[in-house]
Amino acid sequence: MKTNALQRRDVLGGVVAGAALACTALPGSPWARPSSPPQWNTQPPRVPDVSLLDHHGTPTQLRPLLASGPVAVNFFYTGCSSFCPPQTAIFRQLQELLDKERLPNVTLLSLSIDPLGDSPQAVSRFAQRYEARLGAAARWWMLTGSATRTRDIDEVLRAFDVHAASLAEHPAQTWIGHAGKSRWLRSLGLASADELLQWLRAAAA
Repeated sequence: MKTNALQRRDVLGGVVAGAALACTALPGSPWARPSSPPQWNTQPPRVPDVSLLDHHGTPTQLRPLLASGPVAVNFFYTGCSSFCPPQTAIFRQLQELLDKERLPNVTLLSLSIDPLGDSPQAVSRFAQRYEARLGAAARWWMLTGSATRTRDIDEVLRAFDVHAASLAEHPAQTWIGHAGKSRWLRSLGLASADELLQWLRAAAA
């Protein structure tokens, strides 16, 4: 069991290291690392009052999660083989950093862009692959839309300006913000877990 755990950590570490190398090797590309300190460069997302499904299939109101304090939001789909894996591994690292940080009411949100392909069961398997701890105690939600109400997640994605000709072409982006302080940052590319933590601290300050 210990060997398997070490192997999983090696895989996650390799994924994150690969992402960092890609960001360094391709400056100016969508993989380029954003700068620090943060610049609050966007307006608050006008998110509709909808419920999405968590990894158990439980309806979850989105607006309260976004309004509870500092929040980091990224976008994924479970069949992604490009930047979704390193992006998820980075959020997993961020979760570990937050476990040691006295930063109250932080929320991590990963929103699926593929409600037809990403059932709650598929999202649960995806989370297990990266050892993501989900739910209120873990401060991380992976949410997907209902296959019978795809309009809900479509409206959410429009609020976050997530547009792509196909699933494979959706951009790597993270939103950091605090609804109560009207601070929002939209970052294209893959920031490190340390950078995301710094931005969440700045959002909460």
